[in-house]
Amino acid sequence: MIETLSRRFSESINQIEHLTLDTSKEKVLYVLESLGPDFFNINRLAYTHEELAQFAGINRVTVTRALEQIKSLPKK
Repeated sequence: MIETLSRRFSESINQIEHLTLDTSKEKVLYVLESLGPDFFNINRLAYTHEELAQFAGINRVTVTRALEQIKSLPKK
């Protein structure tokens, strides 16, 4: 039980750090990554920009701009 609480606490701290300290683009990337590999296809999102904005704690327009920046990044 203590291990579970410790793990959840660490995950919460990590999420708080990302959502408070990162740039908008990094926040959107963090949210997409946390949704799992099925949702990380930038060309076909399972969530609306508004829903992603709520997850990231930013507004919809900022999510749209961040997604455009992410799409323009060079492919690896």
